[in-house]
Amino acid sequence: MRHAVVDLDALAWCFPRPSHDPFYQALALRNLAFVWENYRQEGAERLVIARVIESRDELAGYQAAVPGATITIVRLRASPETLGARLDRRGIGISKARNLRRSSNWPSCWSGLASRTTSSRRMGEPSTRSPAPSWPPLAGKHW
Repeated sequence: MRHAVVDLDALAWCFPRPSHDPFYQALALRNLAFVWENYRQEGAERLVIARVIESRDELAGYQAAVPGATITIVRLRASPETLGARLDRRGIGISKARNLRRSSNWPSCWSGLASRTTSSRRMGEPSTRSPAPSWPPLAGKHW
């Protein structure tokens, strides 16, 4: 399956961040639109995006950046302790503190996305199935 993978955080690394958009979501999505077009021109038919989604309202931005996409959300679950430990190991400086605070809100965000979540498993548990069958095609688009 021809695909591309994007860690959307990497498309938002620009400082200083505006106070009204502390995770630079608008910039990341603008960049994603250009990156997706380049991948599409190279034959990618699917796009895997790593990023925290905190509300259903964010999905419209992804739809605009990747026109015609059918969005599938895959949620990795972890206890607050596991999330904290992982963020503690990889975070640095102000990002570390901000992400630790942000992670404490994730459980309430996830409940609002539950009906849109198609796959969920606990971090560290092996997957019992391949994710490929759940990847939807881009709404009738064939390149």
